[in-house]
Amino acid sequence: MCYNARVDPKTVGYVKRYFRYLSYRGEFIILLCFNLSSIDVSLSKKDFFIFNQEVKYMPSNAILEQKKQLVSDLADKIKNAVSGVVVNYQGITVEQDTKLRAALRAAGVEYTVIKNTLTGRACDIAGYPEMKQYLTGMTAVAISADDAIAPAKILKEYAEKIETFNILAGFIDGGVIGVDAVNELANTPSKEVLIAKLLGSLQSPLYGLAYVLQGKIDKEGGVAEEAAAEA
Repeated sequence: MCYNARVDPKTVGYVKRYFRYLSYRGEFIILLCFNLSSIDVSLSKKDFFIFNQEVKYMPSNAILEQKKQLVSDLADKIKNAVSGVVVNYQGITVEQDTKLRAALRAAGVEYTVIKNTLTGRACDIAGYPEMKQYLTGMTAVAISADDAIAPAKILKEYAEKIETFNILAGFIDGGVIGVDAVNELANTPSKEVLIAKLLGSLQSPLYGLAYVLQGKIDKEGGVAEEAAAEA
């Protein structure tokens, strides 16, 4: 591997090996550069490294800043969310993905797909470092700022439909939860259902009270009519 290598046109065509120590991001790494004949001289003014006999460019400052902003934005969303779920979306078709995103959007859930390394950094910043162990493969994060149940409920439906689409983990109330806890959360009645049940439970005693009062009024009204008739 070679970092910030310089190719001398006079040495192109020769196999040359050398070792050099370089301090990069606070760590000392050994740089190996070999088979220089495969490197174009035009690369000599650019930062690059060689991995598996392939020349790869170092990212520009603009790209690095863009990635930092992505991490910062995702970290803020995770911090302000009431819950979130991480899934492996492998095997989902374009049509299924479109429907999934539409369902999540309608429920106020934001669905994000970025590199695992960037998601891991965002989790560190947001205070969920334990989440990084689940960031393997093709992952996406569904985040809700208002409804703690919606992400788990919607994603569970698709996990049941698509064999390769799997729930990996989630977070709620400041802690990371496993797939079993996410499934339990998904089985919880939605906010609308809970509100309807609450209103129903409140209305039931009121209906009973109204029935009793109406009966009493009807009874007293009948007695008053009888008294008036006797008079």
